[in-house]
Amino acid sequence: MRKLITLGLAALVLAGCAQRSPEERNQRRLDDLAQYFPKAEDRQGLYSAWGIESFGYISTLEINYFPDDVSDDAVMERTARYCGQFKGYGARDRAWRRHPPKDHEIDTVGGFGRRVVRNVWLTCVPQD
Repeated sequence: MRKLITLGLAALVLAGCAQRSPEERNQRRLDDLAQYFPKAEDRQGLYSAWGIESFGYISTLEINYFPDDVSDDAVMERTARYCGQFKGYGARDRAWRRHPPKDHEIDTVGGFGRRVVRNVWLTCVPQD
């Protein structure tokens, strides 16, 4: 009986770790991106964004974007607008780079081949 229960629990764990389809992963990526940049024009040229919570709000974003489609300055401006909504938490409408940007080559979704994506970590600047 104990072996049967262990086998059943193992099957449940493996079922929970099942791979998502490429369409599901792409939709999750787009949903995550829209969470931080709700306006479609702010998502232009961005590939993905994930946040880290600190001080009661998502104060640091890891952003991956296509440098051929959007400039570094435009990404900084968009992130600064994102930060501006958290003034009640002590943020201001500015962001700073935690690390220098790094370029990587990735396989894009939708069969468009490989593209260079730039990865940057941006943090909201706290008020003085």
